[in-house]
Amino acid sequence: MVAISVIMPVFNSSGFLNESIDSIQKQTLKDIEIICVDDGSTDNSVDVLNDLKDEYENIKIICQENSGPGVARNTGIENAKGEYIAFLDSDDIYLDNTALEKMYNLGKSEDFDLICANLKRINRDYTIDTHYDFINSRFTYFYKKDVLNSEDYGIPFAFYRNLFKRSFLEENNIIFPNLRFGEDPVFMVNVLTNINKFLALPLDLYGYNHSIGGGVNEKIFNFRRKYDYIKHFKDIFDILKNNNLNSIFSIYKIEFIDYLIYSNNIHDKEINVIIKTLFKNYEEYFDENEYGFFIMEYIVKY
Repeated sequence: MVAISVIMPVFNSSGFLNESIDSIQKQTLKDIEIICVDDGSTDNSVDVLNDLKDEYENIKIICQENSGPGVARNTGIENAKGEYIAFLDSDDIYLDNTALEKMYNLGKSEDFDLICANLKRINRDYTIDTHYDFINSRFTYFYKKDVLNSEDYGIPFAFYRNLFKRSFLEENNIIFPNLRFGEDPVFMVNVLTNINKFLALPLDLYGYNHSIGGGVNEKIFNFRRKYDYIKHFKDIFDILKNNNLNSIFSIYKIEFIDYLIYSNNIHDKEINVIIKTLFKNYEEYFDENEYGFFIMEYIVKY
């Protein structure tokens, strides 16, 4: 068993792989395996990975047909040998070279299933986005070591800034759903509904290359992606509702309604069809006095 398995889904990202993997190799913790799951790339990503594997012994390459990042991460989990699991997307980097070692040592010594650190946005040249207010952003920023409960985690769920004990994921059968978009929040909510507390550390672990791929509407460009993204909201609503995590439920309903009214999505014919299919019983999720109730009623009934 190694200390940490870092799982990286790869799809047509040959231009980013050297920087991403280099950020793992620079970690002061050396007991790391890197599991790169190529998800049917059509560029030379596999060639780049093979060159990196020749240089570093701790890289494992798995190739599969294109199935989406969630399925690729599940493949990585199935093949992981680490005591803990971390995730790094192939166009992102780790920021603090000591972060994984500190997270692992404290998580292990204090017996936590989930250890969280901070995320920062980076530019395409891998510099920190200094124009983004990390402390007051929508991502919860941990400025001291603390033990928190599930409702303190914050939205967006940002699963990639964490270490997960592999045995915890396996014992609770927590995997990524087969969605082309929105799979990671469902995964994280299943984590949060199966723990009582987690360890938060004031470390800047994850550099998120936010500018690559554009905003939500740019990424959700066809019916399948729209369906999966809307379904992820329903899946999360059901999980939160069934586990009485009402404060998170209330916030995530606002996230959903914000998506529907953003850039006139409320008048998108495909989105309307999907809403009427998945949320015909919208009254189960929205109270009559909520703004979201009127939005859903407008879509479903008119």
